[in-house]
Amino acid sequence: MIGIQEALRQIDLQQQTIGRSYLAAPLDANLECKTLAEVSADFARRASEPRKLTPLLDPEAVWRQWAASQFDPDCLDARQIRTLCVSPETATRPELVSALQKDSSALARTSCLMGLVFSYFAKWGQIRQQNEVEVLIAGALRAYSRRNPLILKYRENAGLLFNPVAADGLGSRAVENREAPKVRLAGFHIGLAANLAVSTLSSAARTFRSLSSPASPTDRQERLKYGIQDVLVPELQLGDFQSVVSALIVSDWVEKNPNIRQELEQYVLHHKELGDPRLQVKNWSGMDQAATAKFLQWIAREGIVFFFNHILPDNNANRRRKDFWLEYLGAIKDFQVALSTCDYTRLYARSRLTEVPGFGRVDHETTSAFIMRFGVRGGGDDVIIVEFSETGNAAHVFPASVFQRRAGKLRNFHFNFSKLKHEANEYRIVHRGENWEMRARNRLASWGVRR
Repeated sequence: MIGIQEALRQIDLQQQTIGRSYLAAPLDANLECKTLAEVSADFARRASEPRKLTPLLDPEAVWRQWAASQFDPDCLDARQIRTLCVSPETATRPELVSALQKDSSALARTSCLMGLVFSYFAKWGQIRQQNEVEVLIAGALRAYSRRNPLILKYRENAGLLFNPVAADGLGSRAVENREAPKVRLAGFHIGLAANLAVSTLSSAARTFRSLSSPASPTDRQERLKYGIQDVLVPELQLGDFQSVVSALIVSDWVEKNPNIRQELEQYVLHHKELGDPRLQVKNWSGMDQAATAKFLQWIAREGIVFFFNHILPDNNANRRRKDFWLEYLGAIKDFQVALSTCDYTRLYARSRLTEVPGFGRVDHETTSAFIMRFGVRGGGDDVIIVEFSETGNAAHVFPASVFQRRAGKLRNFHFNFSKLKHEANEYRIVHRGENWEMRARNRLASWGVRR
């Protein structure tokens, strides 16, 4: 009995001792899980990154020394051969390839073979006698007797990876399987800076552009999502990026689906390489002209709808005016919304200014305006039409040179309408009476403006 009591006392003392120890401090589950997640993410990142093989020596110094010996293979030791194999600048040079063709025993070493493979990826498409390098790698993979899992994977996929059309095979397969090209490249540890990776992303872009139109609404939504997330990646070359975006903008399946069109529009407007074509003219210089014109129509439609829905009173006369100008979307070259003090204050209070696709201010307390620039058939001076917001103010037409001299350029933030005097060649479009639309179309046609 005494022994049991003593044992219980010892247990109690141990509990008190442990309780005072910093080891007994309660754990923060959220913090511990966050730390574990960070470790897991780090392992995942390392697993997807291509291995970086560092040369043991300066490869160019080794090359110069070897060249001085007239490229005698016997003058290279194991370290020097490895150094030349892991450097993309030296690994694919004809002299080393020729030496390895005569004696490929060095490629039995994992580091040398891996170095040659990575160098091939890095210089793919720019290698002199690339076919000989591909034959050399394929033979070394077949003869490889060790168990490195990555080299065994290269052996299994040698027909896909080591050939002159490897980029097309990788890129097209990824798109056909709706797989991210970057994921496919990471699976083979092909760095995104390698020539093969750059060409693969370009091939994926070309394949994506050539796909037939998706049939169902779900397929259309998935197609756009895949294109934005997996094809239009930051590593894609600018020319390929612009080609894909241009193809999406002009495609019928995007144009006919308002939700998809709006999603693509927002993507383009917020992309650093594009943005609003009225403001980022240089960004759009490489885009297809038809795509630029189509996109301008999209945002012009939004500008017209916003102007007539949220600035003008909602009545039948103004709805007819809105429908009239929507017919001319295809002819609008540029546009701008110019807000009066009252309208700006009202829209700001209702948090609606972000809905305006770019806007300026006008030097008038109550009258806002929608300004449109039209090209004139025959190559004459462009025409600028100002549609005023207040009842009784007809739309006015000005030669572009007159408007810019008096009121300011369309990209200005502020317009001086008070200085816009009536010129001799100024005309009015009156939105009154029966069949005014027909009379207005005839008047516009007389100035060279057609739908």
